[in-house]
Amino acid sequence: KISTNMPTPDPKNTKEAHSPSSTVLVSHRGRKRVLQIRDMHLKEFKETAKNSALFWRKFISMAWAKSQPSPVSANELRTVFEKQMNPIQPTPSSFNADLLNENIAIANAIPDVTVDSTPEQFFDRPFTAEQVDLCKLELEKHPSNSA
Repeated sequence: KISTNMPTPDPKNTKEAHSPSSTVLVSHRGRKRVLQIRDMHLKEFKETAKNSALFWRKFISMAWAKSQPSPVSANELRTVFEKQMNPIQPTPSSFNADLLNENIAIANAIPDVTVDSTPEQFFDRPFTAEQVDLCKLELEKHPSNSA
């Protein structure tokens, strides 16, 4: 189970709970807002359906929209996942400590820096931060689903 320090929404009255767009359950924090946004987009689609150009403009703006920031930070997730991913202390008798030690030794044997042995030196060619920024700009010009 993952938990966060996000506030629990206040319970709504029972009349609103029967409307799909106003349903708020503790396990569905933010669902009301998501449903309101969905209803707004549906209304806009219905309004633009009479005009093909407006409809497709609306569709493209939604399909290629930037994703929203996560309400849960990576640090909050890290603390939860560290507890779940690391071995239980003390380890149970069924835990294979020898295999764990072998895996740690294999992982430690991987060098931090490797040498590119290809004739073309594809992986050792140096690049600058400016070249990385140019690549990012080029990628931003194209939608994520384009070839």
